[in-house]
Amino acid sequence: MVWIIFKILQLKYICGIINSDEIISIANNKTKNMNKKTIVYFIVAVVFLGLIGAVIYKKVHNPATSASAKKTVTYSTSAEYAASIDYSCKKSSDCAIKDVHNCCGAYLQCVNNNAKVDPEFIEKACAKEGIGSICGAPAISQCNCVNNKCEGVKK
Repeated sequence: MVWIIFKILQLKYICGIINSDEIISIANNKTKNMNKKTIVYFIVAVVFLGLIGAVIYKKVHNPATSASAKKTVTYSTSAEYAASIDYSCKKSSDCAIKDVHNCCGAYLQCVNNNAKVDPEFIEKACAKEGIGSICGAPAISQCNCVNNKCEGVKK
């Protein structure tokens, strides 16, 4: 019985539904027949597990350590920029049509959903490198993941 009460209180504490004063009050009411040493162990265990839960929560929800954290991409030329674009995928839903831009201007491609594109950089890099032209681009209707690479389906 005490174990069940302990688990319920632990979950409520971790979820922020209950605070430590309420835990002490509940523990005092539910454990009148228990000795003081057992009550102290109970309270310490609840607080300890709550702190562990809070630490785990912060690690999981910390943007700096999460898998979706932004990667810093550095490139200084148009070729380096083009090589930095992420086309990887595991399934077609990992892909999206984005304007990756090139020295011709807007250029729609199927890339990874999280791929970082930088049209402003590529325009400046092309001007600095003296590259520019009028080019055509394929009309893409959707993206598919083919051999772990995002590829566009032409209209």
